[in-house]
Amino acid sequence: MQRIERHDRRALRHFGFALAFMAALVFGVLAPWILGRPWQPWPFVAAGALFSLAVVVPTALYPVYRALRPPLALLATVNNWVLLGVFYYLLLWPYGVYARLARRLHFKTGFDPAAPSYRIPRADGGRRDGPTDLDQPF
Repeated sequence: MQRIERHDRRALRHFGFALAFMAALVFGVLAPWILGRPWQPWPFVAAGALFSLAVVVPTALYPVYRALRPPLALLATVNNWVLLGVFYYLLLWPYGVYARLARRLHFKTGFDPAAPSYRIPRADGGRRDGPTDLDQPF
């Protein structure tokens, strides 16, 4: 998460737009829908005020940004770890188990004590063309 400076009007404006959108979405739409409560106008009024501040005086949102930065950074870190864990354990790990069981691995497994090296020589004998050999690596 990048830090926003006090006088960075453009970044504070974007922060205000995002905060207004999320406030309206979370507190105005999702929370009443999930909790089964009637819709209230106050989240949209707050979002409108944040949007207006972002358009007219974006530097007025700096104290709000400073107050929300630590909990949002913590939330982003937890979210990152959760999403990476879900990605690994629901997508990568099952594919790896399947590939190993189906013997579809793209590399050799096991230890061969008689092998002098596990290096596989290149088909062209290791010839290099010079500075242009990595222009099209595949």
